Amino acid sequence: TDSVDVVWEWHLWDHLIQDIDPDLPNYGSVQSHPELLDINLVNFNNPNNGDWLHTNAIAYNAQLDQIVLSSRFLDEIFIIDHSTTTFEASTHSGGNSGQGGDFLYRWGNPQNYDRGDEEDKVLNDQHGVNWIDDSYLGEGNLLIFNNNPSDPTGQDHSLGNSSIIEIIPPLLTDFNYEIDETNPYLPEEPNWSYGGDSSFYSHFQSGSYRLRNGNTFTTVSQDKHIFEINIENEIVWEYFLDSNEITNGNIARAQKYNYDYFDKINGDIDSNFKVNIIDLVQLQDIIENNDYYSEADLNNDDSIDLLDIDFIT
Repeated sequence: TDSVDVVWEWHLWDHLIQDIDPDLPNYGSVQSHPELLDINLVNFNNPNNGDWLHTNAIAYNAQLDQIVLSSRFLDEIFIIDHSTTTFEASTHSGGNSGQGGDFLYRWGNPQNYDRGDEEDKVLNDQHGVNWIDDSYLGEGNLLIFNNNPSDPTGQDHSLGNSSIIEIIPPLLTDFNYEIDETNPYLPEEPNWSYGGDSSFYSHFQSGSYRLRNGNTFTTVSQDKHIFEINIENEIVWEYFLDSNEITNGNIARAQKYNYDYFDKINGDIDSNFKVNIIDLVQLQDIIENNDYYSEADLNNDDSIDLLDIDFIT
């Protein structure tokens, strides 16, 4: 209890801009500083509610040492540099990018930094942003669950259509992202998307992940629906919570683990995370049938024989 140390932190308040009052801090051109957040973007309509950004997802990229986060209320995702010190994270310089704690990249709603209008807005109340893992289909790209409610009041949770969006961020070799002096961050359109019609919808939560086999695994929270699609956009597996049990809850965001996610126990032939007589019987059957099953090669000599039994008994 109370024995841990904060080793790194970042505060949005260190990276603001406003173009309303030159006598107040952080005054400048919003359009000229996409690396900063316009403090006047969100109006408080409830003095007792300080949720002005509603950041609802965060992911870390160890290779880039960067963090991506999602703001539902701003309809935008942001990438920041994690390679900085805490002091550098409070400034505009330092880290691998040389940009300190300023935004390295943002996407989804360029009108937030005066480089677009409503027609250029792509994201709407999105959730679940994450990088696609290395060696996976689309490695290095970003996956976003775009909730896209169509009721402007936000009260009718049945109106809207959701989609899964994959984008290719314009990453440069110096850990920064390409942008010119007048245009918004690329891309203009997603590299790939699925949905955007009446096939699935959730007003809140949800998320998508790319799997090792190239499929995409998605949670639709409000529908209590989990599904997996292949590269042809065909549903190859799905699960409806209400079809199996009665509940008033929702599935916030599920993930699928690979078979080898947990450490394999040597001798666990049937992969039930136990080593017992059943594994010994299965190993004897493999030996008698002169079969080869890699999980049964317990001594790693490329053959299945009586020597492997010693590793169980």
